[in-house]
Amino acid sequence: MNNLVEQKSHLLDEKFEQYDDGTYEYDGILWDYNINPPRKIRTKFLVTFTESKQIYYTQDKICIRIYQYKNISDKHEVMNNLEQIYYLQLIGEYGKNNQKIGKWRATWDGEILKDVGGEYSEDGKKQGQWKEINKNFWREVNLQFYSLAQVYEVGQYVNDQRNGTWKFIYENNEIGGGKYNMDSQKNGKWIDLSSEFWSESQVTYSGEYKNGKKIGIWDVWFYDDNDKKKNQLIGCGLYQEKQGESIKIGRWYELSDEFCKESQIIYSGEYKNDKKVGRWDIFYRRKAKYQFKQIQFLVVEGHMMKNQKQQTQIRLDNGLNWAMGLRKILKQFLQVNIKMVKRQVSGIFNMKENICKIILLIQYDKKYSGGGQYDDKVEKVDSIKIGKWIELFDGFSNISQVIYNGEYINGKQVGRWDILYRKKNDIPFKMIGGGQYDENLYKVDSIKIGVWIELSETFYKYSQIIYNGEYKNGKKVGKWVKIDLMANEQIQEIDYDN
Repeated sequence: MNNLVEQKSHLLDEKFEQYDDGTYEYDGILWDYNINPPRKIRTKFLVTFTESKQIYYTQDKICIRIYQYKNISDKHEVMNNLEQIYYLQLIGEYGKNNQKIGKWRATWDGEILKDVGGEYSEDGKKQGQWKEINKNFWREVNLQFYSLAQVYEVGQYVNDQRNGTWKFIYENNEIGGGKYNMDSQKNGKWIDLSSEFWSESQVTYSGEYKNGKKIGIWDVWFYDDNDKKKNQLIGCGLYQEKQGESIKIGRWYELSDEFCKESQIIYSGEYKNDKKVGRWDIFYRRKAKYQFKQIQFLVVEGHMMKNQKQQTQIRLDNGLNWAMGLRKILKQFLQVNIKMVKRQVSGIFNMKENICKIILLIQYDKKYSGGGQYDDKVEKVDSIKIGKWIELFDGFSNISQVIYNGEYINGKQVGRWDILYRKKNDIPFKMIGGGQYDENLYKVDSIKIGVWIELSETFYKYSQIIYNGEYKNGKKVGKWVKIDLMANEQIQEIDYDN
């Protein structure tokens, strides 16, 4: 038997040359632990496979991990979680055919993860009871933030396939799960976790699977341990079966990829055949105890529903206590197969025999509300943004309220785009940056040209760093100046011509 301990995954100070036999780029997440709670920073890293059966993980041309794999099944178990690349090790034995056998365990930064792992059969297949870490599992070794995303998945394997009941465990509590059928497909009622579940973003999805495909109404829940309501229904939408696939249809309320306690953002709009179409709006609230409001340059006000005879009336506090109301509408939609028609006229849900009018009035005082328009042409493959849009900075939160304002033509950013920022909710946005996109519609991508003022990827209230310089055909040229807005001083010059 060959004993194997995967190489410790701390950041290495060696650079290495890229190989030509297979390199892939992944999106990853780094965490800024100087803030409590930690702040998420999106980044990219490369995974390279070599002819000598090694996997190189690199970030910014620095090797962060090297893994020697034994067989082709190991090659397919590539990690795309940067925290796991840095800290996770799997420990066990290989048989004479280089297959995993016997008991395998896991460690995090050298510390054994209690009961994590399971048994491999003599032919290298998982069997029996397993406790596995979730794909988004991570924890900081600093005790200050010790339990952040320690989610475990517990259940049975039969012949290397998940079978029967599986549970999601977080902080010793069961928070989700469901059943797999004999084909290892999710089936029946499930509670899924968001792909980026952690202590500050405890988001779950509840609904039904049929042979691995989502069907019917799915609800979105947010658990906030600082809020009296704890678990709130904050979104939902409808899946429909079509040609063996599940597709989104009708009105949806979806969470942003960055949704967390400090960045509570929701998108509302319509799907046709799994494509976003028409107007999509952006809503935001500072804390769970407040109502969501539509993002505006200045002020957003809502209206509540009015009573009318022979109509189902659902009150919308500030225009946006909509999740429960929408779910009721969706249930009726399923039951009587009514036709859904949308008119943005007044705050009334009007239920009649053959028609459901979803009507929501949101008043605003100036310019555009957050969001924009998608092309309604169903024959197009992808959702295409068109016209004026207000979009959010990737790190938009209570301490980083940054928006972008500009125009799309056929999914491409064109013309002038402005970058605006405000310190808190009750003050206007101010322009702090922006620049020009090429208006040549024959070019495939959005191309930055001319002078730009851009924000650092980690821009927020206490670190207001911007960059000022010039683009030529989408590439930075000449000298760029790095500026600290808070100190009102230049801190660095970067020459892109050398």
